[in-house]
Amino acid sequence: MQPLRAERGFRAAYGFASSEYQGDLRLRRARALLAEGTAPSTAAAEAGFADQAHLTRWFTRTYGVTPASYRMALMSPVAGVPSASP
Repeated sequence: MQPLRAERGFRAAYGFASSEYQGDLRLRRARALLAEGTAPSTAAAEAGFADQAHLTRWFTRTYGVTPASYRMALMSPVAGVPSASP
């Protein structure tokens, strides 16, 4: 009965389940890696997801875009913003 009590305590203290918290931490890590230019498959492995498909399902459900689309949007130049190259 101890794990159930601990889970209830976590939920009471933080407002969500410990598994949701762990998933959020993984998504944050994957998002940071993608922003650095890491490939989605590598980001999935380094963030603790089972595979790239697992990351894609959770990322799309949470953020509304695929990890690859997110990475490409960050890597592409923004229209109207001058580039740093001469």
